[in-house]
Amino acid sequence: MRTETLKSLYTRIKKAGLTKEQTESKVCQEVFVAKVGSDLELSKRVCYKGGLILNSLSGGARGYTKDIDFDFVKYPLSDEGLVSFFERLSSLPPYENIRIRIESIADLRHRNYRGKRVLLRFEDGEDSFVLLVDVGVYLPLLRKNRLIEYELAFGGKTTMLVNPIERTVSEKLSVFAIYGTDNTRDKDLFDAYWLIKRFDHDRSVVAKMLYEMLVRRGHFFKNFDLAKAEMVATLSDKGYQKTLLASRKNWMGKPLDEVLRTVIAYILGLKVG
Repeated sequence: MRTETLKSLYTRIKKAGLTKEQTESKVCQEVFVAKVGSDLELSKRVCYKGGLILNSLSGGARGYTKDIDFDFVKYPLSDEGLVSFFERLSSLPPYENIRIRIESIADLRHRNYRGKRVLLRFEDGEDSFVLLVDVGVYLPLLRKNRLIEYELAFGGKTTMLVNPIERTVSEKLSVFAIYGTDNTRDKDLFDAYWLIKRFDHDRSVVAKMLYEMLVRRGHFFKNFDLAKAEMVATLSDKGYQKTLLASRKNWMGKPLDEVLRTVIAYILGLKVG
């Protein structure tokens, strides 16, 4: 039984560069992941994605992420389903003295995403921290999810169900077609570059996934060539490039022109059929 308090976990994880709020969020993330990983049934229902996974895969180089993103796998994304899920999660053995309760549930509706934003409060009887969780519904798309080993910050390891590299690359690139120069997720470009350079993957699957997201299912474009053209136009826009330079989201420190040149060439090389 782990009886550490939120305060003791905070002290263990606190490091230079993180604010008090960021450190509290990190504590909550680690407790959340440990609890999910302790339950075989729940761990099969949660497919992690987003910054938490990329930071783990990069050995911490990508840096802090303030929330947790995941998709439910064959589990209802209703308010009732969320309440049931988090009540069960709260009662699980790791950190039994730290309980989790829902403070609020809100609908998330973006052009390319439908889900729920849940504000969670973690409590141990003395202190309480909060964590934002964005939850979607997993849609099977050409490639099965994969398992990775996640090293817990407070000791031990767990396995996590995550999206295949091809899906993550596709989701990162799709925003440049859907939102164009209005895209505010500047880190996506640098994430996409790093994934493309770092991991072996099937580019034909990336192309097919983007086709599904942007043309066949998403209905954003009439054909894949138009979708590709929009991505390239966004990344070639001088105003948008200035925004990227000013955003300080380049966590690898690579020259922006190299990142843009690599990602644009990658996009132009994608083919469907």
